[in-house]
Amino acid sequence: MKIFSNAPIKGYKDEDILVPMGEGKEPSSEFRYALRFILNNAPIKTQEDSKNGMRLAQSIDVAEGKDKVEMEEGVHDWLKIVAEQVTPVLFRINGNIVYKYICEGFEKPHEPKLKKEENRGNQD
Repeated sequence: MKIFSNAPIKGYKDEDILVPMGEGKEPSSEFRYALRFILNNAPIKTQEDSKNGMRLAQSIDVAEGKDKVEMEEGVHDWLKIVAEQVTPVLFRINGNIVYKYICEGFEKPHEPKLKKEENRGNQD
């Protein structure tokens, strides 16, 4: 399971990356809307693409009103491939930032706790 913050991603000028929401609506900076934007523009060519797209859509829906977006490992692996293809076109100069965040921006499993345990071992 990969867990991402639903907070905005910062672009090149350290401003929130905004995602268009449609005609007459204000753009949003929530990460889940960036995922939705990618999903809406993903090339769905195979049944596997369709399944992973559906699972990503469910993750996005579940994240509504929450601080976190959670997705399964297989969906994340699929999303990385799709994001590599579509983020340069969708996000222009911020495409690489969005892609890198998708690949590496998830929460790592308790790294500070591991460092504390290592420091304890050095003090003995």
